[in-house]
Amino acid sequence: MIARITIVGRPNVGKSSLFNVLSGHKIAIVSDIENTTRDIVEYQMHDPENHISYILADSGGLTIGSDDEILSDIRNRVQESISRSDLILFVLEYDRLTALDEEIAKLLRKSGKKVIVVANKADNIERMNEAYALASLGFDDFVITSTAHDRGLDILKLAMVHSLKEQGLSYEEAIYDDGMLKLAIIGRPNVGKSSLINALTGTNRAMVRDMPGTTRDSIDSIVEWNGEKIVLIDTAGIRRSGKIGSANLEQWSVMRSERSITRADLVAIVIDADEGITSQDKHVVERALEEKKGIILVCNKWDKILARPTVQTLEEREAQRQADKAKSETEKLAKSKARGNKLPPLPESPIKPHNRAP
Repeated sequence: MIARITIVGRPNVGKSSLFNVLSGHKIAIVSDIENTTRDIVEYQMHDPENHISYILADSGGLTIGSDDEILSDIRNRVQESISRSDLILFVLEYDRLTALDEEIAKLLRKSGKKVIVVANKADNIERMNEAYALASLGFDDFVITSTAHDRGLDILKLAMVHSLKEQGLSYEEAIYDDGMLKLAIIGRPNVGKSSLINALTGTNRAMVRDMPGTTRDSIDSIVEWNGEKIVLIDTAGIRRSGKIGSANLEQWSVMRSERSITRADLVAIVIDADEGITSQDKHVVERALEEKKGIILVCNKWDKILARPTVQTLEEREAQRQADKAKSETEKLAKSKARGNKLPPLPESPIKPHNRAP
């Protein structure tokens, strides 16, 4: 089993910035808005020189005792990631130790996991000197960093490698390679993208809540399908531009989703069968066609259609006409989350040409 390192801390201490620097990719969304990271975002790291490999996981900002459903989901997801980890990077701000930090420290001590305290945002010598006060938490390893100025990161990487090797963990073959088929799950908020990927992967990785916009980062999952491994890319819901307004965070999420289309070999466009195909759905299809991607049209919430009376309104007939037209260009996959039906396998025909490609 490949080693796992999870980055943990209260909101807005620089966890996602640290994740992006360590992974070498701008994967996690970085923002001053609290709870920007809601799902666990992962990246597989390989260090042949030190003969070590591991999954690096960025987690949502931990809160203690909140009854808010989103914050409670984040907390449960973080605790689950901690339980599966071999090492925790506990990120703090260099100049203060809050009551919430103390509570998180208690949680980590109780977990029994190896912990490296990361005193972040120590951008100059004065701040570095202040940061030493955080060593009083009493964990075995303590590193002072500044992701903005690239300070202390090499020391942190060495401490991570040392801790994993001390636990007897070493290099494993990559579970990810660029030759894997990449399938992006794309769609408007609240059409069921996360429910689909949870059903396909058999996990609860992507947060499922009946409110738009709960997944902001693209999340890669590797699943075995007909004896082959494929990469599923779950993306933030693409919103209509009018609903984004000046919210830079949502604009960034739209950019991330469009980048996912570029990364993918196949694009599964999830639509709400109850609402029909919208102009935004059409835009995504056009974008995928421009990128010359294979397309699968996923009609979710089909149980609502089946539960309707047989008499169709003009709007429903138009929606059906559009769906029939789309079917001639795409392969259609229907699923019903609410009925709990076992999902049928995704169509195999788009994969075979992919595997034959040089």
